[in-house]
Amino acid sequence: MNHHITVCRPIAASRSELWRECATSWGLARWQADSVTGEVSQGSALTMSWPTMGLSVRVHVAEWLPNERVVYEVGSSRLMIIVSDGTISLTHEGLRSNDEEDGMRSAWHTALGLLEHGLLHHPNQTRHARWFLQPVTTSPGFAYVHFTEDAALIQWLTSSGGIHQEGTTCRMALAWGAQLTGRVLANVQERDVAISWTEESESCLVFRTFPSPRSTEERLLAICWSIYGRADFPQESTQGLQSAIERLGRVLSRAGCA
Repeated sequence: MNHHITVCRPIAASRSELWRECATSWGLARWQADSVTGEVSQGSALTMSWPTMGLSVRVHVAEWLPNERVVYEVGSSRLMIIVSDGTISLTHEGLRSNDEEDGMRSAWHTALGLLEHGLLHHPNQTRHARWFLQPVTTSPGFAYVHFTEDAALIQWLTSSGGIHQEGTTCRMALAWGAQLTGRVLANVQERDVAISWTEESESCLVFRTFPSPRSTEERLLAICWSIYGRADFPQESTQGLQSAIERLGRVLSRAGCA
């Protein structure tokens, strides 16, 4: 069965601003892949890469209507992006299962939260991504509980505070002594979370899980930290996030796949 999803988001930006984010290699690297090379034009090809995870995808530009619509294809997978003043819409076709449908819906919703944050706070700056990964036997839903609930966050990331509804203010004291104040950019039930981090130059943190290449029962816990304009990640928080995801792996391993 050919599954498909559509994700829409209102964003306070012009059609041309949204088009630059969706139809240039520089723009796509601000919210989609960590590295994008190639030109976006009718019939062209791009390479989208996530170097930390060893992933690289060759993408064909199947349709290109400037300031209106662009369609990207990878094999039987097809992504159509439509932009207008104040709105962006994504339709992803060629998904293979209900689980992939749910995962991609969450991934695109979260990515659009990152796109919006970049446009509003860092409109002309390059994004740099730092990943923290930990394999563990768990489920997306159980990991999500530990991404969002105060009592679960305190076991690995915080000493107080939590992450609540999308669009709300987020205030947390982090385990290594830093403070995090920001906004919840995305909160997809049972899946992914994205928040901004005012104290670290209005950067962003995304918490999510990926299928593991080693086992259908295993997931990769992932934190992606995005900083704009400069490529250096503060050492204290880098070490803090690395230790935090290792703690989360141990917490979930002890708890099992609840």
